[in-house]
Amino acid sequence: MLVAFTGTTASAAPHVDRVSTAADGTQGDKASSAAVTTPNGRFVAFSSTASHLVPGDTNAESDVFVFSGALRRNPAPMPSVTERISMTRDGQQRSGASYDPAMGEGKVVSFTSEGDVFVNASGGISQVNSPTQRPSSEGTPCYSGRMVGYAAPYATDGGPGVHVRNRSVGKLTSLGSYQGVRFTWMGQPVVDPTCQWLTYAATLPATEADPDPQPRVYRFKFNGGGTDVVSAPTGGAAGNPSVNYGGRYVAFEQGGSVYVRDLDTGALEKAAEHASAPSLSADGRKVAYQQGRYAVVRDLDTGATHRVRGTEPSLAGTGTALAYTSGRSVCLLELATGKRQLVSVDRWGGRNDLPAGHPSVNGDGTVVAFESASPDLVEGDTNGVSDVFLRTVQ
Repeated sequence: MLVAFTGTTASAAPHVDRVSTAADGTQGDKASSAAVTTPNGRFVAFSSTASHLVPGDTNAESDVFVFSGALRRNPAPMPSVTERISMTRDGQQRSGASYDPAMGEGKVVSFTSEGDVFVNASGGISQVNSPTQRPSSEGTPCYSGRMVGYAAPYATDGGPGVHVRNRSVGKLTSLGSYQGVRFTWMGQPVVDPTCQWLTYAATLPATEADPDPQPRVYRFKFNGGGTDVVSAPTGGAAGNPSVNYGGRYVAFEQGGSVYVRDLDTGALEKAAEHASAPSLSADGRKVAYQQGRYAVVRDLDTGATHRVRGTEPSLAGTGTALAYTSGRSVCLLELATGKRQLVSVDRWGGRNDLPAGHPSVNGDGTVVAFESASPDLVEGDTNGVSDVFLRTVQ
């Protein structure tokens, strides 16, 4: 589901809003989760099984929504509107569950429903995969939604495949091999924001020289058709790629460490040992990751690191702020000053009563989305289930 919030400005006083509500403010009757913000901070994607967010929601399944309009402290010149995105092209609700929203910019969002991948972008909702490619999953759009990647069986042999749909011309490109050798597993597709590259993880078959092959990370160029090996060609399993704005830098896990590859120069840098869950800043020069009990950000140019005790690191696109979960609360670290602030703030300025987590910070670190069932974050929260909240921090 998506949440759109307008009117947020740098001068706004810090505050928390609940965004998983109906247009009239009615709270959901079931849980909402999986919040993720757009880079400009004006939309938040989330999933919900609530049936009270829009009229006519009777499928009793998880749906994907978009909320837009006024926030409590920042009234917009328009009423709040909650839209259900996971609909059919002719406006009917889907009979099965819709989930796994991934965002581009604006209301561009892909999601999975009943073994198919869909995207909401210019022109409305459309199916990304071909009807014969089922089950499809892991939809990933670029910012404009023009290119959408996903994982699905390869049409010719039913084996693993990663695909990308060019929605502007309808072209489908399918990848299933490297240098003529068929992959035995493929997944984790990521389309870069500028719609130029598709990064993914895949495993080649065993050979006499490599009897125990491990997954590697690859990058495919849409217009040139070339494929680069991003991860080290030997060593432990590689995966979970994170791509910077222009696609030049790719961070990934391999053998229990986090690496960053510069694909213009070919340089490969080990950012941290005993680390996982990497995410890159937009310029690719800062990388956040999990290292034991700490959420860490490293500046790849200076080597400086910032460490806080916490989990679920979410790095702002500018590389200036890190949202993370600390114990039962969500916090934000300003890297330039070292200032830490509580994000999951209750109505009286204190710490939330029930656990909060899964933070997602926007591009410049001014807003953070998170989820919590804590009833003390906003007035009138009596539904007793997890909701999605948005904290404006400056």
